[in-house]
Amino acid sequence: MDADKIQLFDALSDKRKAEVLKRLELENMKEETENRMKTDPEMLNFFEDYSPHSIESFINSYLVFKEQWIVLGDQVGEHSLNHALRFQTEAKEGFEMILKKKLLIKMCEWSAGLIELEGIETSDDFYYWEHNIFNCPFLEPVTKEEVDICAAYFKDDNYDDHDRYDTIMFPYTYILTKRARDRNDDDDDCQEPEFSMFYDNRKGTSGKWLLPNIKEEKEQVYKKAYNAERMRKWEQDVADGKIIVTPYVAKPSLDYWNTQDTERFVKKFESPQLLQKFRKYSKFSSEGSHYDDDGRYREPLSKSDAKEQTLTALMNVYDDYLFRRENGLSFEIDEEQLRNAELSSTENKKQIIEGRILLGEPGNLDIY
Repeated sequence: MDADKIQLFDALSDKRKAEVLKRLELENMKEETENRMKTDPEMLNFFEDYSPHSIESFINSYLVFKEQWIVLGDQVGEHSLNHALRFQTEAKEGFEMILKKKLLIKMCEWSAGLIELEGIETSDDFYYWEHNIFNCPFLEPVTKEEVDICAAYFKDDNYDDHDRYDTIMFPYTYILTKRARDRNDDDDDCQEPEFSMFYDNRKGTSGKWLLPNIKEEKEQVYKKAYNAERMRKWEQDVADGKIIVTPYVAKPSLDYWNTQDTERFVKKFESPQLLQKFRKYSKFSSEGSHYDDDGRYREPLSKSDAKEQTLTALMNVYDDYLFRRENGLSFEIDEEQLRNAELSSTENKKQIIEGRILLGEPGNLDIY
């Protein structure tokens, strides 16, 4: 740590110094856990029973939630304030859906050539802003009308808690939905998330899907050329014996959200104390039960009462959003997610450039 950062730390109050040190401890724990999960022979042997493609996702989720068990494991489910976190989280995810739908509309307009957006070179840049959605500079502010649409979505009889995971993802939601629309598929076969269609019906924005897909479709030409050449080289290396292809063996995925698998992992490799924290956290997450301020057990809320709690939390999120915008305050970001999003966008742009070169075109992104 350089002298300037040490000076910044020394200037903090004792309370905030303790918070910084606690954050360092947690980051160190995550670093040690990740190294162990990737190098410990016993853990690697455990992973052998599962599909290799699922292991990285399991590790990433495990690192995030292990911190939650440590920080909240003894508290969650024991106080009404923690109970409210469930509704606050759901409300924030709902508000993010509004912003992502607005970003999706921008992508439709951008790909059709109707607008240019600063910082958007290719459709892959929308992926970056998906992960920094609250700070996206070219989105118009969320309106009360849009918050009311989200509230109506939560209140709809067809909505349940699992629908909130049917989220808008870039650029895949655009590509899959546009493909289905262009084929005139029925909505039942469409990959568009429920909230996106709900928003279109209320706002009259379904026509955005009728705009021509000019830019993104052109990018696909170069990406396909790149991937075809990559596959050709791989097949040649296999034929030349440079790559040995091992027979495919079907294995189940290791999914963090499969509580039994995760508990088995925690029980085998972590301390009994952490196992207890994990169980407390999982129980609260699945049942939604909690205790009031006097320590009395409270039954899970009814579906209608839970929706009301979520709607109240949604308005709180909106008020915080307006306050931050009016006072020029930035929103929190996940720096690691942003770095990964930027790396992914950069890699996909390289595919376009190399694809252009393979097709005898200039090696740049001047393609529209």
